[in-house]
Amino acid sequence: MTTESFIALVANATLMLSLVYVYDLLNVVRWVSETWIGHVIIGIAIGGLGIFVMLMPWTFVPGIIFDTRSVLLATSGLFFGTIPTLVAVLMTATYRVILGGNGVVMGVSIIIASGIIGVAWRHARKHQLATLSFGTLYSLGLVVHLVMLALVFTLPLQTAISVLRSIALPILVIYPVATAAYGTMMVERLRRNQAAVDVRESESRFRALFEQAAIGVAKIEAATGQFVLVNQRYADIVGYSREELLSLDFQTITHPDDTPTDLLNTKRLASGQVREFTTQKRYLRKNGTQVWANLTISALWNPGEPPTYNMAMIEDVTEGKQAEDALASSLSLLKTTMESTADGILVVDRNERITLWNHKFAEMWKIPEEVMSKHADKLAVNYVLQQMAQPEAFLAKVRELYGQPEESSSDQLNLADGRIFRRYSQPQRIGDDVVGRVWSFSDITERKQAEKETRREQAFFNQLVETAPEGIAITGDQGRVLRVNAEFIRMFGYDVDEAVGQSIDNLVVPPARDEEARAITRSTSQGGEIRMETVRRRKDGSLVDVSLIVAPILIAGKQEAVYAIYRDNTERKQAEEAREKAEAQLRQSQKMEAIGTLAGGVAHDFNNLLTGILGNISLMRSTLPPADPLLENLDAAETSARQAADLTKGLLTFSRGAMVLPVPTNLTAALDVALALLKQSLPATMEIVRDYGRTVWNVLVDQSQMTQILLNLGVNARDAMKGKGTLTISVRNEAVGEEYVQTNPFARKGEFVHLSVTDTGAGIPPAILEHFFEPFHTTKPVGSGTGLGLSIVYGAVKQAGGWITAISTDGVGKTAPPIEQTCSGTTFDIYLPRCLDKPRKSIVPASIPVNAGNDSILVVEDEPVVCAVAKAFLNRGGYVVLTAPDGASALNVLHEHLTDIGLILLDMTMPGMVIDEIVKAIRALDPTVPILLNSGYTSNDTVKQMLAEGSVQGFLGKPYDPGQLLGAVQDILRTVRQSAAVESTTRTVVAG
Repeated sequence: MTTESFIALVANATLMLSLVYVYDLLNVVRWVSETWIGHVIIGIAIGGLGIFVMLMPWTFVPGIIFDTRSVLLATSGLFFGTIPTLVAVLMTATYRVILGGNGVVMGVSIIIASGIIGVAWRHARKHQLATLSFGTLYSLGLVVHLVMLALVFTLPLQTAISVLRSIALPILVIYPVATAAYGTMMVERLRRNQAAVDVRESESRFRALFEQAAIGVAKIEAATGQFVLVNQRYADIVGYSREELLSLDFQTITHPDDTPTDLLNTKRLASGQVREFTTQKRYLRKNGTQVWANLTISALWNPGEPPTYNMAMIEDVTEGKQAEDALASSLSLLKTTMESTADGILVVDRNERITLWNHKFAEMWKIPEEVMSKHADKLAVNYVLQQMAQPEAFLAKVRELYGQPEESSSDQLNLADGRIFRRYSQPQRIGDDVVGRVWSFSDITERKQAEKETRREQAFFNQLVETAPEGIAITGDQGRVLRVNAEFIRMFGYDVDEAVGQSIDNLVVPPARDEEARAITRSTSQGGEIRMETVRRRKDGSLVDVSLIVAPILIAGKQEAVYAIYRDNTERKQAEEAREKAEAQLRQSQKMEAIGTLAGGVAHDFNNLLTGILGNISLMRSTLPPADPLLENLDAAETSARQAADLTKGLLTFSRGAMVLPVPTNLTAALDVALALLKQSLPATMEIVRDYGRTVWNVLVDQSQMTQILLNLGVNARDAMKGKGTLTISVRNEAVGEEYVQTNPFARKGEFVHLSVTDTGAGIPPAILEHFFEPFHTTKPVGSGTGLGLSIVYGAVKQAGGWITAISTDGVGKTAPPIEQTCSGTTFDIYLPRCLDKPRKSIVPASIPVNAGNDSILVVEDEPVVCAVAKAFLNRGGYVVLTAPDGASALNVLHEHLTDIGLILLDMTMPGMVIDEIVKAIRALDPTVPILLNSGYTSNDTVKQMLAEGSVQGFLGKPYDPGQLLGAVQDILRTVRQSAAVESTTRTVVAG
């Protein structure tokens, strides 16, 4: 037992002296004490004294305290009876519950047991209290405190054993003696009226206690505050000698700030408003220092008289006050620290009761303040569990740590809303004892997101560096390589281990570039960036042209490394050449399209003129007798006009404006038909070799297209070989892949029939390659060619959905339009898309009768000559002809003769309304009248679409002769009548 603990117990015991005064008061106001109200008042006084005693406990550990309340309550039960003791027990027990701590149950049990034993002892002695001996009283104290020691086992076993080791001996030695002493004093008070000796002995005993008391005791005049009697302890506390105090009053040694309160309390005491008061005040010592003390003052008076003296008891609590102030300061610092930290903190005791938390904890976990104020850990846990992604795992860890008080823990928590907390848990210790657990929670969401973003950026950086098409090297101090990427390894031929750690200049800088490398180093060390084209050395010593970028890597303004990016210029130059080639091909293609558009327009005007010329020649021939000499002139004129028509047809083929009707065709059969015509144009000195595949796919072409292609290529080869040599024609099925498309921009992937035409000439001069397929471009002498032969081939192939390339035997070959000229050693490769449909059987055209019909025909034509020729042809065929110069006029004529017109011959190119508008307007007036389109130049796709839709019934190209025009008209009218007859028969059958 420590000196401090002993002093605390002695101080408690000293306070018990007040019980004697209570007993004296009982004797003074006996008329009150004999009533139950008096008993209650006495009980309250005793209870108050007990509470006061409990204010100065011997604290074993927080929550487990000992004091002299057991002595107080036992003696109270013995000398004051049941009612006062019951009141005192209730008051002290209630106060002990308020104090809380682990020893609540034990403390309350001791209070109740002490009171019960005292009351039981009173009844056992049959109220013969004046005869009680010290031994009997000591026995009472011994029984009470043996029971008290037994009640220590209401604590946990280990705690109880630890407590008993510390308090058993002091309790059994001091407390029974104190009980006996106080009991004896009470007995003496009982005996005071019986004998004066007893009174003197009691006074002597009281003086001994007064002088030896551990608390300061003083007797003071009530009127003046003058000290009358002080004990040595009082003098020691206030710092004066006893003699000096007897010449002073209590106001002199009271701190000025506490004097008003003291005077007010003493005034109340003198007026009888209170019998005593207790306060904490400051005394001024003789040396000028101040001392804190707990002061209790009781009035001393005779019955019926105002109090003459006051009894003051003081206890020096300076150290306790300083400790309280230090504790308050520490708690304030702790609270401030907790509230200013970014972490949420929670402290829970061993009973899972919250003892401390900061607002950050409640904020992080979104727990209401009223819930936290209940100090119930389970309530807080319930709020937390609702927010956890894995509540079961969280709860399991909490239970695990509560079950292992000594354990520490740190883990990561994932919340359902995406937040991430770091949880720390440490046992709370007082000395070597674990009294609770501290939980700390850090919101690391942003840090985790930053780490994730850093890893992501690092992965991006690594991916960027490793997959970069340029060689990258990062160097550190003195130009030592820290990292190189895969392209650097490929470009310079070093392994990673060979490169890392070496000087970058020693690795890749040729000796002739040393000064350049030193200049780069100087510039980058000063924060400069270098961009240049230079030469670097591979591992094998070979040189490579590179584009080089060198720049420092700065972190927080400080250079940490240098990066160098190497781009192999070889591939760039190749790419530039390829781009220039592609651009040239694009320009050539655009030029060919422009020329084609121009050629189509010219062909249109020519065809209109030729229609008038040939038509009028035909009309003139029909009016002349067979022997007329003018017929020879007309034949010559017609021959020239036919040649002009062929020339125009070539232009239309080149511009893809010629009207063709492609059908599924066996290419070898089509070639055989064309070869039969070609042989008539070739000399016997030329050999034609056929190299056909076994099963050649079908293609979608017009026979006239294949004839034009083969005839023009054959004639071109004849001229190139000067009539002697071999012409090889081969056909193969071929699947065109991505690799071929990459090198031939005109091509596309898919299944094609590959037609190859090869001659044995001398080759094509490079200077003329860019002019392939340009119409009217020729290298033949004037009068030897039109310049349209290969242009017609180009247009026919394009119109068939394919492409053509030319390669010369001397290595000069371009995917470009060749020209009609004397080519030599040349192969033309033609690719036509495969057609899955089977070829159709040929249809033999029917003969055209004279005076084919008598229907009314509306001729819509803006060219007067063409309109007159068409009208004459149709009149000769027996038809009634109406004319209109444009679309608007045609609609007016149709509206006037809505039921009379049997067919409309409609030119596709006229001023005003476009062809689509005219056809739609005609159909609005008459949905069934057949329309025969005719044009010298039009879009093949436009005609096909209108025929497929059924908005028109036929097409006739210009120029045409009477047989072609009348045949076309007759075919359409016959088809319309047949369709009408079938429809009528069907209606009759349905009606029947």
